[in-house]
Parts: sequence; C-alpha cells; structure tokens
Amino acid sequence: MAKRFPEVSTTFVERFADLHRTAYRASFAILGRRVDAEDCAQEALARTMVRWSKVQSYAPAFTARVATNLALDRSRHAGKTVLSDGATLAMLGGHVDPMLDRRRDLITAIHALPNRQREAVTLRYFADLPESETAAMMKCTVGTVKSTTSKALQKLRLDLGPRWAWGD
Repeated sequence: MAKRFPEVSTTFVERFADLHRTAYRASFAILGRRVDAEDCAQEALARTMVRWSKVQSYAPAFTARVATNLALDRSRHAGKTVLSDGATLAMLGGHVDPMLDRRRDLITAIHALPNRQREAVTLRYFADLPESETAAMMKCTVGTVKSTTSKALQKLRLDLGPRWAWGD
C-alpha cells in the first residue's frame, strides 16, 4: 500500500478496521441493507483516506459523518425510486423488509431536523460516537452536544408520534 499510495500513513491502515465498523454501522442504521451499507462505508473510507493528513485526529467522527451523509443521500434517492404506487413493502431477495416503513418514517423525520440537530443525532446514535468525539467533530462543547441531541430527540418524538412507538 505504501508504494501505491505513499501519502497514506500506516496509521490509516492500522485504524482501517475500526473506521470501517463505524462507517458500516452508521450506514446500516439508516439503510437497513447490508449491500448498500457496505457501499457507503467503502466510499466513506476512500474519502477519509484521501484526506487522511487533515482528518486523522478526528477520523472516526469524520468517517461517520461522511458515511451518514452518503446513506441519507442514498435513502433519499431510493425513496424516489422504490415503488411508484406508494406501496411500502420492498422485496429484498424474496423477503419482505418489515422495518421499511419505520426506516422511511425515521429518515423523513431526520431530514426535517435543522442541520445541527441532524448532525448531532446521526453522529451520536447512528455512528454511535461518544459525546466527546461528536463535540470535536461539531466543533462545540459536550454540553452543546447534549442539549442539541436532546432537542432533536424531542422533535423526532413529536414528529413520529405515538404510532411509531415500539409497543404498538
């Protein structure tokens, strides 16, 4: 790898597996399909590698943000092309995805959040980053992350309503 990409540090290679897990987890939480999540994770890692000298100090957060944005873009595009008749069942390799309606509702609600709240929620809960890394990525304090995610979750609860609760 060093001969083909001399600008890539060995630290990127050493951290690759952890960064891949972060990117994949964030993408899968949004998309729910392994193949699509893997595509987003690979693209996120490629973008991380290209910018490694600048982002290595906050690489998990950067990779998570890129993967999340790619997954959100992909879900938005897929939402326009899945089924034109408004049906909500998707046949995936002969199986019906029972979570498709919930994912679609969640993605719509997340898109409705202000940018800062959307960023905080996706980094904290989709990418599963700790508050400190989320704060570093957002260039704010941990307290700001806490209050921003709290406001975002409150708005999501209101937007999704009781029909979205797991108990129904």
